[in-house]
Amino acid sequence: MVNKKLGSLYRIKPFITTTARTAIARTHQISTLLYALPIYMNLSKNNLNKLAVSYNNIARFATDSPFRTHHCLNLKQLDWLEFLHHLQFLQLAIAHKTLYQPTNTLKPLYPLQ
Repeated sequence: MVNKKLGSLYRIKPFITTTARTAIARTHQISTLLYALPIYMNLSKNNLNKLAVSYNNIARFATDSPFRTHHCLNLKQLDWLEFLHHLQFLQLAIAHKTLYQPTNTLKPLYPLQ
């Protein structure tokens, strides 16, 4: 599913500015990672590598770099972590929020006005 979406983005790439491509890539990768984060914890290494390739392809799309460019340069240009480090960061951030959020200050997500 990720590759199909990326393929359609590559078709309209000439009509999108660089900043718009970066915003689309950030929105896409963050929403995809956060949506299925509990599933990623139990994936095999082979499947995690496939997701890392998709993550790097999204970074390549955002930076408009050629295929032979190393993914570290793309990620550095976008200020993104590598895929596995990003997953670990998200897991730790969720754990920190659940452990250290004060329980007496729970607020509704959408307050009534």
